[in-house]
Amino acid sequence: MPGTTGDVRVERVAWDDADARVLRDEQQAELRARYGDDDVGHAMTGDGIVATVLVRLDDAPVACGVLRDVSAGLGAGTGEVKRMYVRPDARGRGLSRRVLAELEDAARAHGCTRLVLETGVLQPEAIGLYLAAGYRPVENYGEYVGVVDSRCFERDLAVAAPPPRGSRGAAGRRDAVDQVAERAVEHTEDPIQDHAVEHVAWRHPDAVTLRRAMLDELAPLYPEHAPGGPAASPLAEGRPTAPR
Repeated sequence: MPGTTGDVRVERVAWDDADARVLRDEQQAELRARYGDDDVGHAMTGDGIVATVLVRLDDAPVACGVLRDVSAGLGAGTGEVKRMYVRPDARGRGLSRRVLAELEDAARAHGCTRLVLETGVLQPEAIGLYLAAGYRPVENYGEYVGVVDSRCFERDLAVAAPPPRGSRGAAGRRDAVDQVAERAVEHTEDPIQDHAVEHVAWRHPDAVTLRRAMLDELAPLYPEHAPGGPAASPLAEGRPTAPR
């Protein structure tokens, strides 16, 4: 396990780099565990890859991300962020932000003016990261059209990134998106604390409470999935959802 502090090195490697491939496989396994099935885009190949980013902590590979040119299908100058992943024991150090920033630099160098990406409703920490980095929700694109638990985002690379967390407007107010993003990123980026991991039943009261809290945080962004909405999520119920 990498140390709590240590030397961080951000590298660009080949798509078929052995360490990057292992991290991508771990990312897909984690998504499979969360959603109960393979991700729609799990059969990704090296076609169109512009950059593969690998982060090492004390020489150990701990994080990755990929940039793919999707201009042919989504319009000239469009790149797609894929396979964003940080190993669990390296989370809480801001490494996902470093991967994303490196991919954005690669996109600009490649001539991209717009980035798109997809994540899911069971990944509020990822949604928070992207919102805080200046990405905005858009209609599902490409292979994700009609996938109800997918959420797609885009960023105009000509627009400056948002100010650091904690900045306030003239009236001292933040909109609902900012609030959700800030809380989610804080949950992800806080230093690792002592904790216990338990396996509990789906109907365990604490698990139900936490699922409801997650839906409450996301409600300003996706009101249709809030309790009572037209596409209310079953996650708050005391029963498991069907696998996607």
